Amino acid sequence: MSTPSNRLFTQGKELAEQLFGNAHGDVGDIPIDPKDDLPDVLVTWLFGYLLKERTQLDVKTKVLSLIAMCTATNQEDMLERWIPAARKAGCTRLELQETMVTMMIYAGWPAARRGLNILASQWPLNPQGDDK
Repeated sequence: MSTPSNRLFTQGKELAEQLFGNAHGDVGDIPIDPKDDLPDVLVTWLFGYLLKERTQLDVKTKVLSLIAMCTATNQEDMLERWIPAARKAGCTRLELQETMVTMMIYAGWPAARRGLNILASQWPLNPQGDDK
């Protein structure tokens, strides 16, 4: 029988693979000593525990929350990483757009505008209106 951390690590790797196309998700390229287990720990707790194990919110809602947080805190590099993951989590372009616009309330228009510009560069508008 596996320990919870092993189970969480396995779940985390599977979700990271689904969202980012690799087993370490957005933490796999952290520039640290390869012998350091930090990427595995982060996958266990971020993807395995917070995003997968805790079920009060579904993964899509959690990813939208991450998009909101990245927008509000001007984490442009993370926003660029999470927009494709949001798409793979089932979010629509319109949902991402609305999440970013809502950040205007607390983060201001400049933060929302930066997020919208990143969204437009990563996921251009479709003239037919299909945002999938």
